[in-house]
Amino acid sequence: MNMLEINENLPVQFKNETEKHIAFEQYKILVESLNKINDTRENSNNFWIAVNGVATSSLAYMRDAQNISQHHKPFLLWTIIIIGTFLCLSWLSYLWTIKKSVEIRNRLLVELEQYFPIPLFAKLFTLSQQKPDRSALTVKEMLVPSLFLTGYIFFAALLFFFKQEVIAPFMHS
Repeated sequence: MNMLEINENLPVQFKNETEKHIAFEQYKILVESLNKINDTRENSNNFWIAVNGVATSSLAYMRDAQNISQHHKPFLLWTIIIIGTFLCLSWLSYLWTIKKSVEIRNRLLVELEQYFPIPLFAKLFTLSQQKPDRSALTVKEMLVPSLFLTGYIFFAALLFFFKQEVIAPFMHS
């Protein structure tokens, strides 16, 4: 079957040109919303990286700060760890929501374009060997928040098991 061959096997479901026009407008809206979701996803990852960068920098600063009371330092460190952990979990939840949204739009696009002469998204999925309901997230996207989360968990373990070495690193040398 030629990629640009007209899909004549499907019965036309439109009663008139107005319905066909409305369906095509809906199709265009779906494509635009998919593009906006992908743009938002790319831009928001920069936000999440910056926020977690600030949190991990704060951990490093608080750990080495000599002007903070040794009694207050564990509380501040635990607060930053907890906030950072929730930030990472929120980031992962946000990515999961975007994933579901992209998958739904992909499925709708493929379903809707069955009624058009050239099913572009279906062909795209075929050529890229993907399915419209396959995961829309990459391993790299999930890896970054997971690495930050691992860092927070590691620092929490250090703080829990080696509290004195973590809060007073220069006093034990």
